[in-house]
Amino acid sequence: VRDGEGVAAVLALEEQTRTPSARALQPLGKLGTEGTPVFLTGDFNTPSHRDWTPAMQGLRPDAIRYPVAWPSTALLEAAGLRDSFREAHPDPTTVPGLTWTAGMPAPYIRPRETLDRIDFIFSGGPVATLDSRVFGEPGGSGVDASVTPWPSDHRAVVSTFEVLPLAAPAMIAVEPAV
Repeated sequence: VRDGEGVAAVLALEEQTRTPSARALQPLGKLGTEGTPVFLTGDFNTPSHRDWTPAMQGLRPDAIRYPVAWPSTALLEAAGLRDSFREAHPDPTTVPGLTWTAGMPAPYIRPRETLDRIDFIFSGGPVATLDSRVFGEPGGSGVDASVTPWPSDHRAVVSTFEVLPLAAPAMIAVEPAV
């Protein structure tokens, strides 16, 4: 998008590079629907379909030139996983939650760099999101908490959850307990 490609070319590249990994992770959603608490975290190197909406297009014209239904996050959501940051902050127009980039070394950001939310914590199963924040470089726009010096070119997502654990399975031992 930053380099001027249209949505068809962008989605074709996503289908080649990132969507296969999201498809491979979809079974995690089934674990959640069966009652197992599930967490999937990391740098996904792809934006969220929850962020690239028509409403965002006018607010971040430097990055969001047109709406995009980014397939990786949509596939994970369709599998039953939930984006903890968007659960805590449903409206990207008021809380964008940008995690890329804090710059390296912070706050240096390369010319023409695109700022976006590409770091996620997905949850599934008997898990409730209580809070979600962005940690990053001191003084960064949208940063809720910081550490000096900030050690990464990514900001971090820190979410708080209430988890209903699974019941412990029955234990069977061949030898008697000591």
